[in-house]
Amino acid sequence: MLVVVFAALPTAYSGASGILVLALGGTIYTELRRAGAGQQRALAATAMSGSLGVVLPPCLLVVIVASLNLDVTTDELFHWGWRVFGLTTLIFVAVSWFFRKHPWTFSPEAGASGEVGKAVSRLLPYVGIAGVVVLFFAFVFNAGLDEHTAPYVLPVAMMAIMPWDKLRIRKAKKSGVGPADDAGSTRETMLDTGTHIGALLILMGLSACLGGVIERSEIIELFPHHLGSPYAAMAVLMVVLILIGMIMDPYGAVILVSVTLYPIAKENGIHPLNFWMTALVSFELGYLTPPVALNHLLTRQVVQSLPEFDEDEFVDPALPFWRRHERIVLPIVVLATTLLIVAFGPIAMGAGDVLPK
Repeated sequence: MLVVVFAALPTAYSGASGILVLALGGTIYTELRRAGAGQQRALAATAMSGSLGVVLPPCLLVVIVASLNLDVTTDELFHWGWRVFGLTTLIFVAVSWFFRKHPWTFSPEAGASGEVGKAVSRLLPYVGIAGVVVLFFAFVFNAGLDEHTAPYVLPVAMMAIMPWDKLRIRKAKKSGVGPADDAGSTRETMLDTGTHIGALLILMGLSACLGGVIERSEIIELFPHHLGSPYAAMAVLMVVLILIGMIMDPYGAVILVSVTLYPIAKENGIHPLNFWMTALVSFELGYLTPPVALNHLLTRQVVQSLPEFDEDEFVDPALPFWRRHERIVLPIVVLATTLLIVAFGPIAMGAGDVLPK
């Protein structure tokens, strides 16, 4: 559970949950399996590891929403984003506890504290270098780390970290504990990174093209603009948003929704903050929902070559339904419950009185 919660932070800086799955999915899955998690639970946690962070600062997706719509600001969106994050976390904990296979107990290994201390000590130089870069930008350029400066500050921090990492590996090799082929591992890492970046750029480009085709086809004009009540409008829009999330990447989806569905929401009395929080959660639910389930496809891509992955577990008909499909059902249950509360809670309480304008 802590992995899913803390993975929200790098997701907020990367801007999309799929990017986090590609970057850290293999590590998250491996460590969960080493900690004793079943394969289905590990796959579920890996697939939704970034889903909680898309509403946290300085997520670029939220910045794009605010830049395309003058009715909301990043401060308002992030203000309520923290609350949606907390709600999703509580629901994830509750669902995990309800469907637990064994009693929850703490079983620390002997000497674990010392190993944690050693791991933290190896991590501190990287954190220190990144902190120096952030402070440099803050004092020299008067640019603190926020949603506007993160795209510039973080790459510089990464470029500063890489020489230190190379130096550390070379020292480890001289002492006989380092990797045998530092250059080869670096080339392989850069090749994988380039492949994933290229695939994501193609996906984003095609998604934006699909959004443009839908917009210019004027098919949305056939959609009824007056749905009778905010409840009916939210129910219909919520289903459409989930379907969009199933077939489009988040950035293309936000552009499409801004010019098509958002005006319909305004006409039916739905508060802008209520709509966009619902849209962000709906997109994440769409990424975890078959038949496409993009985050599950990305998870499968990064874990299928790992020795911890067991293909036979997917085809055992003797297992109960939940055990066979937990990797799919668990994230859907968590995010669907969150979505219903986020979508209809403010309407039931009177969105105009609850949400800041």
